[in-house]
Amino acid sequence: MGCLAHADDLTLFAPTPQAMRHLLKICEEYCKRFSIVFNVAKSAWLYVTKRKLPDKFIPQFFIDGQRIQRVSKYTHLGHVISANLDDKEDIINKRNSLCGKINSVLCYFCERDALVKLKLLRSYCSDFYGSVLWDLSHSSVEDVCIAWRRGLRRAWGLLSVVSCS
Repeated sequence: MGCLAHADDLTLFAPTPQAMRHLLKICEEYCKRFSIVFNVAKSAWLYVTKRKLPDKFIPQFFIDGQRIQRVSKYTHLGHVISANLDDKEDIINKRNSLCGKINSVLCYFCERDALVKLKLLRSYCSDFYGSVLWDLSHSSVEDVCIAWRRGLRRAWGLLSVVSCS
């Protein structure tokens, strides 16, 4: 698979720089045919690998003669993809989002019964879009679990020393 598309977001995948240039050429031809313009300012490319690539081997890519910016991380559809395949930033973003959602639910529904708050937390706070891509052995995943357990204790009015195992 060389391309994923969602609305006006397009992601190209290529195993080599030559393959990426070929995909970009296809995009250029398609754009000319259907009078579409790629916004190079919003475009970026990411070399995903566990090893460091020497600068002299880093390729450059162009579309319509304009250079595409190289980045070390990119947010696509709310999921942070990093060049070194580390999920930490994405996990932290999802944890922060979870904390915000928990705070919002508990703020607006603080007077409700604990079971009602539990249902609200499950409904509005347990969507972890992109989490299926995480390395679940990553140490930051535990931070998400801790945030969830703290939210449950707050919803039930329990002390922080109470175990939620």
